[in-house]
Amino acid sequence: MARLVVANLNEIAVEEGRQRTEFKAGAIEALAESIAKHGLIHAPTVRDNEEGGYFLVSGERRLRAIQMLNEQGRKFKHGITVYENGLLPCLPQGYINELTSKEIELEENVQRVDLSWQEKNQAVADLHALRLIQTDGAQTLQATAAEIFGKPAEDRNLEKEPLRKHERVVDDKIINTSDGNRISKATIIAEYLDDPDVKKARNESDAWRIVLSKLETQVFSGDMLKEEEEEQDNNRVLYVGDMQKILPTIPDASCHLLITDPPYGVGVAKFGDAAKLEHKYEEENFEELHETLLKEAARILTPDCHIYIFCDLDYFHQLRELVAKYGFKPRRVPLIWSKGTAGHLDGGSVLGFRRSYECVLYATRGERPCNRLFTDVFYINTLTETDRFHAAQKPTRLYSEFIRQSALPGETVLDPFAGSGTIFAAAKFENCRAIGIEQNKEMAALVAARREVRTVK
Repeated sequence: MARLVVANLNEIAVEEGRQRTEFKAGAIEALAESIAKHGLIHAPTVRDNEEGGYFLVSGERRLRAIQMLNEQGRKFKHGITVYENGLLPCLPQGYINELTSKEIELEENVQRVDLSWQEKNQAVADLHALRLIQTDGAQTLQATAAEIFGKPAEDRNLEKEPLRKHERVVDDKIINTSDGNRISKATIIAEYLDDPDVKKARNESDAWRIVLSKLETQVFSGDMLKEEEEEQDNNRVLYVGDMQKILPTIPDASCHLLITDPPYGVGVAKFGDAAKLEHKYEEENFEELHETLLKEAARILTPDCHIYIFCDLDYFHQLRELVAKYGFKPRRVPLIWSKGTAGHLDGGSVLGFRRSYECVLYATRGERPCNRLFTDVFYINTLTETDRFHAAQKPTRLYSEFIRQSALPGETVLDPFAGSGTIFAAAKFENCRAIGIEQNKEMAALVAARREVRTVK
């Protein structure tokens, strides 16, 4: 264990650039009273400076609280030792590099309750960026979420209290499925914290809406496109616009797999809370839309290929006939995605049966085999509302399972209804290329902001 040093309060300097710039006086007063009553549990961490004093590494709240006690002429304990007259026990770091110092500070600050939302957001984004550097880009959003928000799985008896539908275990910690998106949002907002409009936001939710609006403007004014064309390769490309106009521009036999979630052709009135979905359910253009999709897919896909198309059961047989018309061999019955306990009540009822599954039409062409043996039911929980960027968004894991079954690393997957970009995350995870099309500007801006694609108007 490192030996404590006792420093005078006026010997400790706080460097510029630390995350916390605002402190609530009430919180500092409460901490000072706690230290006076119960003692200082953890000594602040410092490192030597060139002038014979110290730079604070972590523990600024504790430093301020003890400064308050000193101004009041009060004593406090650390262990069995009593401190007064401006003296403070500190844990020396000795010489540490800038990266390690930043890590210690960030680890402390992301857990503090007295940060402004801007400071908290910046600390979260910086910590994720730091972990990406330390892991050579392997750090996931979920891993960062587990570090910040997770609770030790060992503290909970999972046999008696199993994981709920919105929970998962990452790095031996239990997190909510929405926590990964919290990290993703923080990294995007952090790039706009100096924007005057974002500065005026009352909280992260308001800031997120402002940032999305600005992203949309940037993408479609071309400001972001030039930057992305310089930084991104062609592994993941998002075309922004109407798929009926864009599909004909994609070269013949350039893709190996189709995974897509088009409008189902089901009237909104048939379902109660299903109306929250953002798909445009227009029964009259179902056949026209799918005719274009399948006609172009027959040309764009390689001779040996697989396709997965989400569909409503009412339209499965009609869609199966269309698929066969364009030279594909559809499976007689649909694949089933079992979404867990979430689902929509039929007919707007308050009680009754929830639709907790979706159908997927699967078809093949040529002699391409499947890569593995699967059942035809995929038990993967749907995303919670707070975990979705798009109301009809599918889990990345589901798309990943389809890719793993039907494509090889380096091959290209096509999704003409890309939404919030699930296809890009899944393709990246499976080491595949991806081409997506999305006409919703807000969704396209979001995908572009996450730097997962090269965007093309």
